[in-house]
Amino acid sequence: MDQLMVHRSKEVKEWYPQLNITPIWNVGYSFAFNPIESVFSKIKALFSRQRLHCLVNRKGFNFEREIEAAFRQITVEHASACVRKSYFLLTRAAHAQDPSPIRGEQS
Repeated sequence: MDQLMVHRSKEVKEWYPQLNITPIWNVGYSFAFNPIESVFSKIKALFSRQRLHCLVNRKGFNFEREIEAAFRQITVEHASACVRKSYFLLTRAAHAQDPSPIRGEQS
């Protein structure tokens, strides 16, 4: 979870146990810990690739249509993979700050 003030407010924190939520806090802003950044990165890459293709081949380019096309190429599987990767990186970073040993790690 990000460091947004509302997420840390007393009122919101009271709901965590009731909703069975264990917050994992991001350390400031981090691209790697934010799954939407990975999704947007893929969208920008798809859009840029198509724009370059049109420029090289001297074809017309419709920004709105190509942005929509790039978004349509994002699948549930891709978005889910971005969330899993961010969760993995975030929990690994949290364990690195925790003095207790990580399972499977050699002393």
